[in-house]
Amino acid sequence: KRSLWTVVTLASSSAAARPGWDVTLADLSEDALSLTRENAAALELANVTTVHSDLFSDLRGTYGGIAANLPYVPETERGTLTKEVMHDPASALFGGPDGLDVIRRFIPEAYQRLNPGGWLVLEIGHDQASQVAGFLEKSGFSRIEVKNDLSGIPRFPLAWRD
Repeated sequence: KRSLWTVVTLASSSAAARPGWDVTLADLSEDALSLTRENAAALELANVTTVHSDLFSDLRGTYGGIAANLPYVPETERGTLTKEVMHDPASALFGGPDGLDVIRRFIPEAYQRLNPGGWLVLEIGHDQASQVAGFLEKSGFSRIEVKNDLSGIPRFPLAWRD
């Protein structure tokens, strides 16, 4: 059976789109996990497991795919965000001075947690594609693509482990 690891912000849609997969949803926020459990129950998703974890710290095993929307906003942009964006907890938004602290820590471990042939997809900031592609390459990912969002901005690195 295929397996997918994702942070809870991508949870219900990921699980609903892959009914034959086992989907593990991890987050450091208990509030986010609670909301995810409610959504999974409302959608009658039986293929979902939720885990309170700082990235992979409380998880075991490997996965066929990993999707993550990690904090990527630089601290310097704190004052420029809209009220709607700032509704989210700061820990879900800000990734350190350059926005990449969590991503920098996440990518090497994600590589180790992927099955051979497995894939990783992230959401990143509008100006982070080249840096993140470098992190992916340094961590051992073989094929790396960066997909554009609907505005044509490179926002979604996709990488595979051979």
